[in-house]
Amino acid sequence: IFGVVIILYVPVSLFLKAKAQALNPVFKEPLHYKMTEEGVTVSQNETEQMQAWETMYKAVSTRTSIILYTSRYNACIFPRKDLGNKQVEVIKMISTHLDPKKNRIRY
Repeated sequence: IFGVVIILYVPVSLFLKAKAQALNPVFKEPLHYKMTEEGVTVSQNETEQMQAWETMYKAVSTRTSIILYTSRYNACIFPRKDLGNKQVEVIKMISTHLDPKKNRIRY
């Protein structure tokens, strides 16, 4: 009985947490990213926040996305399909401004 309770509790609790997070108004509005010589600016509605290139944690790429870690646990995920023909420009911008030791992007 204890095993069944544990097996059912975990998925149900994760579902309820995800549903509560989806109702958060912050996640309903789109984020806009702008890469400049100084860093990456993220804006949503009237709020804007800039992160300098020197403070970025690392950059990696997968088959489907380019991931720019702003800290050990937070990241900006850029799906390749959404970047379209701007992929090369984004990769060049990251490669130019990010320390080579932190850059693990493959073309």
